[in-house]
Amino acid sequence: MLWISLFLLLFFSNGFFLNNFNYLWNKKGLSFNEIKAHDNGIVLSGIFEYNEDLNRLVAKHSPDRIWQTIQLYKAKKIKTIVLCGENGYLLKNELHEANQLKKDLINLGIPENDILIESSSKNTHQNAKNCASLFKKENKMNQKNLLITSSIHMRRAKACFDKEGLNTTPFPVDEASSEYVFFKLEWLIPKADNISSWEDLIKEVSGYCIYKIMGYL
Repeated sequence: MLWISLFLLLFFSNGFFLNNFNYLWNKKGLSFNEIKAHDNGIVLSGIFEYNEDLNRLVAKHSPDRIWQTIQLYKAKKIKTIVLCGENGYLLKNELHEANQLKKDLINLGIPENDILIESSSKNTHQNAKNCASLFKKENKMNQKNLLITSSIHMRRAKACFDKEGLNTTPFPVDEASSEYVFFKLEWLIPKADNISSWEDLIKEVSGYCIYKIMGYL
């Protein structure tokens, strides 16, 4: 048991195995030069938590999603920002992510007419389903859409949007890499962060499998 425990500790804290598995799962990152102009940039929720004491949003998870979305808008790669999602928490009813984030984007100088919100979904399946309903209502089903979410989450998100008939170009963020690197010497140094990254990867792969069984993909 001791040797098994040591093996598991070294395996899951080792960057070599983690980064190679991540490369196989994650979608390839793209530079702005590789992206053609799109009508809409669909950015998925799960970025913020709400600080009730200070009455403001606090970036906790994947803030690169909204950062890259703003950059894409400023670079005229997208015309409209679509904020997709309420929140995925069961007990944090004070967080209304899409609505609250819309106000912040307006305060940053983005015109309200260039922002759409889908504010009722609580998971990736609902993101895609409700976004498709919104696009039908807004006559946007045939427009070009850029799907913006974390690289580790992109495979499941893209499959969900495909299932709902929404044509999207994936734009992975959060440590999205453009080329494969097999080995770096620094990866051999065990890190506690690698263990939590394995948790994220296992969660995402499991989520993809469950969505497949449920018919969401």
